[in-house]
Amino acid sequence: MLFLVLMACHPDQNRAIDLNDFRMKTSDGSRLYFDNVRKSNYNIEELAQAGINIYSLKSVTDTTLTAKIIHNWRMDQAYLQFAHINPTSNTLSYLNQENVKVTMSVRDLNFKEQTKNALAVYNLILANSLIFKDPQMTDTLIFDKEGFRITCFDYLRLTDNR
Repeated sequence: MLFLVLMACHPDQNRAIDLNDFRMKTSDGSRLYFDNVRKSNYNIEELAQAGINIYSLKSVTDTTLTAKIIHNWRMDQAYLQFAHINPTSNTLSYLNQENVKVTMSVRDLNFKEQTKNALAVYNLILANSLIFKDPQMTDTLIFDKEGFRITCFDYLRLTDNR
C-alpha cells in the first residue's frame, strides 16, 4: 500500500513527451502547485504590461543551452524558450530512433515550435542521446542537462502534461 501512495505522489520523471500531443494551457491547480512548490527555484522577470512572467532556473551555471518558462497569465498559457544558445548557430543536430540525422532550429520560431523543439531536447536528455551543435555532427553540445530537464519537467507540470 505504501508503494502505491509513493508512486501516486511521484510522477514519472523519465517518461518522454509525445511531441504531437502536448498542452500549453495552464490550470488553476497546476499554477497553484508551481507557485507554491517550484517558483522559489527560479529567477523571475515580470513583464506586467504584457501579462508575462519569465522563469529561469536559479541553479543553472552553464548557459550554453538553457530553457526558460514563459507564463502568459492573461491567456492561461505557458511556453518554453531556448536561451543563451551559440550566437553563430541556430540549429542542433541529433540521431533519431531510426538512426537518421535530424537538424532542428532553436531560434526564430513561434511559441509552439520553440516549445516542441525544447521538449525534443528534453526527450533526448531522457534517452541519454548525444546532441551536436553543428550539422556535421562533429562537435558534441555540453550543457547543464539536469537544469534543462528540471525546467522542462516543471513546464510539463505547469501545463498539466504530467
